[in-house]
Amino acid sequence: VRKEGAALAAAGWRVRHLAPGTAGPAATVEGVEIETYARRPGWAGRLRNIPALARRAARSGAAALHASEPDAWIAALLAARWSGARVVLDVHEHYPSRLDGKLPRPLRPMARAALRLFCRSMGAAADAVVVAKDGLDADFAAPGRTVAVRNYALPSPVEPRRHRGGGPLRLAHAGAIGRA
Repeated sequence: VRKEGAALAAAGWRVRHLAPGTAGPAATVEGVEIETYARRPGWAGRLRNIPALARRAARSGAAALHASEPDAWIAALLAARWSGARVVLDVHEHYPSRLDGKLPRPLRPMARAALRLFCRSMGAAADAVVVAKDGLDADFAAPGRTVAVRNYALPSPVEPRRHRGGGPLRLAHAGAIGRA
């Protein structure tokens, strides 16, 4: 919302972000309308919500639908069939490897193959695929319709604090660490 949506809103486009949350009146953040809707938590809630999200997206009147999670990809593609909107898939993670930590080693190749097939079919059906990291485009098979966007945080001109103490400096990383 604060990067892509705000940039589009600043350029004069009307942007609406559909997001799960407490259903209520729409709010605006940096020029982006935020429309929340209630849904059950977890992956089961996401999957059960796909038809409702697709209907909501189709009713929005949007000329383009930007979807950034696998359940939203399906909903956007369904909505586009009903409304004629264009669909852009936004990919930030290597989905074929997402289940590796949850599955026994012998099942991982089959799960990766199934997820690659899913990604490939989504990429084939979409009008464009935006990838945020190197190596993510290979699973979507959308040559000529794949755009690499590197919207990393800009360097900050802040002087680092001087380390005080007798021991080694400890650093903590908040977020996922993995390979694309």
